[in-house]
Amino acid sequence: MRSTSRSPRCWPRNAGSGNKHRAYLSVFSNYVYRMDYTATNPIDRVDRLEPGAGEPEARTRRPYTEDELRRLMAAARTYPLVTRGENRGGRPRSDGTPARPRNPVKLSDAYAAALALQGRGRELAYRLSLATGLRRGELSRVTVAMFKGRRIAAPIRILKHKP
Repeated sequence: MRSTSRSPRCWPRNAGSGNKHRAYLSVFSNYVYRMDYTATNPIDRVDRLEPGAGEPEARTRRPYTEDELRRLMAAARTYPLVTRGENRGGRPRSDGTPARPRNPVKLSDAYAAALALQGRGRELAYRLSLATGLRRGELSRVTVAMFKGRRIAAPIRILKHKP
């Protein structure tokens, strides 16, 4: 038989999840209370959970440093060429040992130039995201026709939020 000293398996393991579940139940209980199905909201008596020892604290957002931005742009620029330029050897062998590459990768000059151009495009997309604050889905809808000289004229339909 299992020990009863631990909380039930269905209960969240950290305070963040528990507070999220409490919020969902609170919304439902408020609805039930407003519709006069119950006289009180029982969730109002349940306190929010505090993070326990060993639980991670909530992450705080912070801007990238200049060095981090420089490294991010360099990684975006070189990623396509680096990933296509290495031979990982394929699938593991049937006995479970990792595959070993047999031959080094030889990229043609034209293909290497195309990969370098792809990396440059990736870097420009990152720069556009950093400069404008557009999200990934909004960036995917940006077209060359939207650029007017050094400015971008973004139609409202690509933006997720209401201006």
